Amino acid sequence: MSDEKSIKPVPRAFPATVVSVVEQGYTKVVINRGSVDGVKDGDRFLVYDIAEEELVDPEAGESLGRLETVRGVGVATHVQERMSTLEPEMRKKSPRRIVKSSPISMFGFGGREEVVEELEPRREEFNGPRKGDRAKPV
Repeated sequence: MSDEKSIKPVPRAFPATVVSVVEQGYTKVVINRGSVDGVKDGDRFLVYDIAEEELVDPEAGESLGRLETVRGVGVATHVQERMSTLEPEMRKKSPRRIVKSSPISMFGFGGREEVVEELEPRREEFNGPRKGDRAKPV
């Protein structure tokens, strides 16, 4: 007698498919790959759409494939056995340097003031993700 619970799920290859788009303050996506497929918390994924039309090189006449439209980069924040939740990646911006000159410095007096402004990391949103989009590790 076979017990269905004793059958281990077989790991699947990538790309994965977006199976749900969740709006909770910012967009999250759920993909159909999880821990059995090797996904771990913190893994990064490129989320993208694939155009239906195949592009052909006008010079060589050969297929170039289908265009991928990037929706964004996500990080696995909740990994279950067969699915994972991806949140948009946090991006750090480099510090911005502002140099200000006083009006008198044009005549050789006074000086320049340099201000370094630290920019806070911010979450990059996905660009219109939809069910059926793809995700692959990056």
